[in-house]
Amino acid sequence: MMWPLAMLLLLQAVSPAPPARQPDGTQLSYYSVPPGQTTAEQAAQLEQRLAANPEDEATRGRLLHYYWENHLQEPRVRLVWWLIDNHPASPLLGYITAGIFRGDRLNRPGDLEETRNRWRRQLEKYPEDPGVIGNAARALGQDSMRERLDLMRRAQKLDPQYRTTPLAELYSMVLWTNAALDARSGPGYPEPGLAAEIRSELLNSREAAFVGAVARRVVEQASREALEKIPHRDFPALRSISTELLSHAQALEPDNREWSDLMEGVKGLPAGPAPPQARANDEAVLGGAAQKALEAPAPAYPREARAAGIQGVVKLQVRIGKEGHVREATVLSGHPLLVPAALEAVKRYRYQPLTIEGQSYEVLTTVEVPFRLETP
Repeated sequence: MMWPLAMLLLLQAVSPAPPARQPDGTQLSYYSVPPGQTTAEQAAQLEQRLAANPEDEATRGRLLHYYWENHLQEPRVRLVWWLIDNHPASPLLGYITAGIFRGDRLNRPGDLEETRNRWRRQLEKYPEDPGVIGNAARALGQDSMRERLDLMRRAQKLDPQYRTTPLAELYSMVLWTNAALDARSGPGYPEPGLAAEIRSELLNSREAAFVGAVARRVVEQASREALEKIPHRDFPALRSISTELLSHAQALEPDNREWSDLMEGVKGLPAGPAPPQARANDEAVLGGAAQKALEAPAPAYPREARAAGIQGVVKLQVRIGKEGHVREATVLSGHPLLVPAALEAVKRYRYQPLTIEGQSYEVLTTVEVPFRLETP
């Protein structure tokens, strides 16, 4: 259909172009931060520089990093709001340092809702700009994975070149998060039925590259967890969905060797949940004994989990040596973003050595490491 020149000019007049910005930044990692260390004195100088030139995104990025690392919420929010209002498609808004997250104890009352209102206004103003939509997805989709997916789908249709990879990563995250023997629901988790919808959508898609990209990420994540012997993951479910997706990709692109190579990786996934690790000297271990830790340092809350509003308990089976130090820890359950921090903390636990009639014994016990977000 050919549009008259007058109509095209009218459409341009009622649909404003987004403000000038740097090239789209969706290829940047979601959790990236601008490089470089900044001191308080340097931050003050950077603020002066930014006041003289608010369009200096490099300076704004360094300040966002500095305020994030030093937990200075008020000045960081000020910088973020200016970006949302003036450059809503800026790549800086793809950094975690520019996120105003639910559950962050540093939030002032109303910060999150004000941020969301600013994003809603920008979506109304630029409904066809993939950069704006993609950046808005995080703020408006914190309480609903479905809303976040809907926004990212809109962005992907408008800009497949840059927005396909982030969407594939989100699809794969929903699928492997759903394949947990202790799958949960609530903020930060996919809504019930969402994984099944994604699976059906992919199996009916005609885009082999997108279907294969999702499958590749599922296989890579499952392979890493298989090597770590994480027992709460439903590996048969991951094998099933990966096989279905790759078979569909092969049917769409039979000459693409990548799909057959990935299928070989699927065959290497466990046929069932990871079994407990074999013990060479279990006869010298007392199992099930409840042990009280003399030293139990609190875990460092992972930034990614805090940003996503994820909390919960990581349950570990711990092997305590004869001297009272933790020799080994095996994951029994817990959110994947919380597990590494729990393991790192438990390695530093110290227990009273168990001695019976003068004989020291190793002990297997269960430890629960809680992660709770503080309310503002």
